[in-house]
Amino acid sequence: MDNQSLVHVFCNSQFVSNVRSAERQLKLTSNGGNLPISEVADFDGFNKEVWYSEDAITNILSLSLVKHEYSISYDGEDFIIHQAKHGYADMVFKPHPSGLHVYDPDDPRGHASYSFVKTVEENMAMFTKHQIVNAKLACKLQAGMAYPSIPDLKWVVQSNQIKDCPVTAQDVNVTLKIWGPNVALLKGKTVPSTPLVVVQDIVEVPKEIRENHKHATLTIDIFFVNRVSYFVTLSLRIIFLSVTHMTNKNCYNLQSSEGYAQFLSPEGVSDCVHQRRW
Repeated sequence: MDNQSLVHVFCNSQFVSNVRSAERQLKLTSNGGNLPISEVADFDGFNKEVWYSEDAITNILSLSLVKHEYSISYDGEDFIIHQAKHGYADMVFKPHPSGLHVYDPDDPRGHASYSFVKTVEENMAMFTKHQIVNAKLACKLQAGMAYPSIPDLKWVVQSNQIKDCPVTAQDVNVTLKIWGPNVALLKGKTVPSTPLVVVQDIVEVPKEIRENHKHATLTIDIFFVNRVSYFVTLSLRIIFLSVTHMTNKNCYNLQSSEGYAQFLSPEGVSDCVHQRRW
C-alpha cells in the first residue's frame, strides 16, 4: 500500500478478474520512469476498478482511494484495512525494507473468525402473527405427546387422530422454520453410534532374520510425549525400531535382565550389546 500513489495498479493476474481494455490510457509516472497502461480489472472487495499491466513492478493499492471505501487503522507500524463487516478478511500491511508497506496474508489479525446466525426474531419476521400463534400451539402439542418425530406429528394432525385439533401440518412446518428441530426431541432420540472394532494385525518376525541376526547392536534412548516417558531401541544392522512405555527412568530397571529380555524378545535376539545415547 502506497500513500503517495493516486491509483490502484496490479501486475499479478491471480489477484484480479475481468481484465479489459480501458476507455482511456493511463500514463503512470514514478521514480522508475513512465509506464503507459491501457487495461483495467476488478479487485475482489473493492468497488473501484484497478489499472492492470504485466509490466508494472508490483501490486499497489492507493491509500487515498482505499480510505473512500474502508476504514484504515495504523498502530505506528502496520496498516490494517478493515473489511470484515463487509464480508471480507481484513488486510494487514507491514513495513518493508524498501520503505513501502506490504500485504501479509498470513497475519492472524486478518484471519478473524466470524459466525453469522439467524435469530428467532428474524425468522418470525417472515410470518404473520396468526401463523406464529399456531406454530406455538404446534410446539405445545408436540411436547404434550412426548415429542414424537416431525413425520409422526404431521400424520397425527393430517389423519385427524386428535379430535378438533387446531394444529395443521403447515403449522408444524412453520415451527421448524422459526425454531428449528426441538432440542428435547434431539436429546431423547440421539444415541451413540457403535464404534469400529479394533483389529490387531501383528506381523511375525521372519525366521531367517532371527537366525542370521542373533547378535545385535542396539542404540537406546528415552523420549517423552506429554511428559510420559518411553524407552526406544534401534538395531543398527537390521534397522528394527522398538518402543515401550516406562514406569520409571531408573537405570537399574533398564538393565534388569528379566524386563530387558522380555522387551527384546520380539526381535529374537539372544545376545545384545547396547550403546547408551542419553
